Amino acid sequence: MKHGPLFAIALLLGIVPDRAPAVINGEPDSFGVYFDAAGSYNFTMEPIYTAFPMYLVLRNPTAPFDGFECTVTPSSTTLYTLGMSLGAGAVDADPSAGGFAVSLAGDYPVVGDVVVLCTWQCLVTSSAPVNIYVRQATSPSLPGGLPVVTSAGVPRLCPVSNCDVRAPVAGINGSIPIDYSCAENDPTGLNTGSTVTVSAPGREEVYVRARTRSTATDGRDLALDFPTPGPSGPGYLVASFEHPDWSDGPRYRADVRARFAHHDTYRVWPLLVETDVAGTVTINFTSDEMTTPAFRDLQTGEFHFLASQPTCVFTNDGQPRSYRFQLILGAASAAAGVLPGVSAHCGLAAQPNPFNPRTTFTFELPAAGAVRLSMFDAAGRLVRTLVDGERPQGRGEADWDGRDAAGRSVGSGTYLARLEYAGKAEVVRVGLVR
Repeated sequence: MKHGPLFAIALLLGIVPDRAPAVINGEPDSFGVYFDAAGSYNFTMEPIYTAFPMYLVLRNPTAPFDGFECTVTPSSTTLYTLGMSLGAGAVDADPSAGGFAVSLAGDYPVVGDVVVLCTWQCLVTSSAPVNIYVRQATSPSLPGGLPVVTSAGVPRLCPVSNCDVRAPVAGINGSIPIDYSCAENDPTGLNTGSTVTVSAPGREEVYVRARTRSTATDGRDLALDFPTPGPSGPGYLVASFEHPDWSDGPRYRADVRARFAHHDTYRVWPLLVETDVAGTVTINFTSDEMTTPAFRDLQTGEFHFLASQPTCVFTNDGQPRSYRFQLILGAASAAAGVLPGVSAHCGLAAQPNPFNPRTTFTFELPAAGAVRLSMFDAAGRLVRTLVDGERPQGRGEADWDGRDAAGRSVGSGTYLARLEYAGKAEVVRVGLVR
């Protein structure tokens, strides 16, 4: 950050305060701003024109990391920075005014509950309140409007300490309430979450996030449920949770519900995917819970547990289409007997996974019939067809040696195996490591 009003893109710096507080019920990997080692996020500066420190921090880090992206913005130009400490070995790749892109050559070891990312020396020229916001980078590596932490070049979205990027994380000469209960561990209930990413040929991946939280309701929460725009122009790909009855809906990229009262309940999130892109559309479901999440394809009625099938693949014809799904969190096994359209699947699996140089796919056919097993790359392009013909009832197998239809070795990466049988399809993701 240059001298003057505070606005920064920062990456990992590596300064640790003498004393870091243990935030017991805090959100993992969440960004915040402190004014001292005790974790104070409210600060009164009297008299003015007196220098004081301010720290950008990552709270409750879950793993070592080598970088991060964010912006830090004050609500007033009365906050000035006199200097900034980047830490030893930091490299600034963005010399432009108003921004930084700083990284380290290796991982920074995580010690304790707080890692200080940046230290500023600041002063204020007025006793008026100043709020501090932490938001996504000016050129973010991931969509979603949140800061990002990187590990070995792989980014992941992170929340802010108050769980809402539209609200300040710290305040000077004022009082900012911070909610540190985003993911609290209460034995009387269960909090959980799932991220859904959608990709299509030639389009940037989009994502939505479903979760539960103790301070949320099952209706519209202004500070938690974030709306998202609908389709715009040709070549669009939009994912959202559909709530036409909410005031600023119908599409939301974040849908937060009340926490579960016990483990034998479930909730359903209405997932909507809209696109006019021709080709294969891939939906990946990931969950951070320990129960039994699932999804249901409303086009086919198929019901799948994420543990056995975390991916849904379909083909769009290039016309504007809408596809609807149900994401089920909690005890989804209870939902299997209640929600209509449940169907059996063939249990497609790959072993080993990841693999080099060969993996074996196995499946179980409930009756004899035509089977097609094909390999696709991450962009949805057909790589090779392994099985295409009649197969008897029972167990089937097929090997893939990491080669395409022309016999050429394909590169390292993620590939999708798609099994088509009896008018239905299953997909398994495999990793090839050369």
